[in-house]
Amino acid sequence: GMSGKGAPVAYAGDEKGTDFDWGMSAAHLEPKAYRLCWCRPWVTEKSPPVFLLPNATPTTNTTTTTATSTREMEDGNGSNTSNVSAGMVTLEVVPEVPQCEEGGAFVDAGVLLIVGPRYGLFLCDAGQPCAVTPLEGEELANGDRLLIASLAKPCGTGEAEPVVGVPDGGLSDQATVEGTLYEWKSSAVVAQGGTYLLCWCSAALSNCTQASDYMISAGKLQLVGPYFGHTRICLGGLTCVLSGITGQALRAGDEIRIKPSCRSSEPSLGFAGAARMGEDGVFKWPAPITATGGNYRMCWRSVSSSGDHGGGAGELIIFG
Repeated sequence: GMSGKGAPVAYAGDEKGTDFDWGMSAAHLEPKAYRLCWCRPWVTEKSPPVFLLPNATPTTNTTTTTATSTREMEDGNGSNTSNVSAGMVTLEVVPEVPQCEEGGAFVDAGVLLIVGPRYGLFLCDAGQPCAVTPLEGEELANGDRLLIASLAKPCGTGEAEPVVGVPDGGLSDQATVEGTLYEWKSSAVVAQGGTYLLCWCSAALSNCTQASDYMISAGKLQLVGPYFGHTRICLGGLTCVLSGITGQALRAGDEIRIKPSCRSSEPSLGFAGAARMGEDGVFKWPAPITATGGNYRMCWRSVSSSGDHGGGAGELIIFG
């Protein structure tokens, strides 16, 4: 077994006592070093009771039992007897032998190192390149990779579902900085705001090219940004406000800029810069809009970001 209260226990599965399998009972353990503690439960049959006549000398088989306990019962006169009508005292022989329980007789059997990432919580902004760092764990290495997956199917099922809008099918570039830095550098993450799973793959065990290779949970990614599907309408020549824009961890100071496409770096004409979110949760422009009638894209950027407005928030329709 492993050291610590409530630690999972494995029993030898072969006659030589060299093969121990914890199965899934150790699957919840955090990656780190654990002390292995060995124990042999000396199972013996309970000795039968030994009966002694009052004032008699114990028989040979009771004196040869090194660990005994006498259960004494008092009769009405206070004398120590058991089974008074028979005139005999009963000695119950209870073997006191080491048991494999907390406080039992354990021997140090070495160290078990559980390899993999420790569970972490990470943040990225929608519409920006994403980096997860520092990922902590045991025996992480350059070349390992992460998969950003939906919450629908946990990492351990082997059926993790990549998130639409994450570049390269959700797979990170190969880890650097001794397996602690994971990046998606090919393009911005344009998935909608939300919470997603991070599933890990060891380059030492797999080529890490398929979603089914990512069996180990590394934690969760909170992608800060708006949800998809908002549609708002404004009239040309008037002040325009965008209310009811919902998402993951939006906050005052966030901006929405109007573009032909959120992947474009050029804004649409006729809008006075970006609409900024106030403490009331409403996005407002500082001046009336002068854009011509048409359909435009609402593109979000976090107040903490200096990159492009690349997070999709939906469609803005201008009448005029």
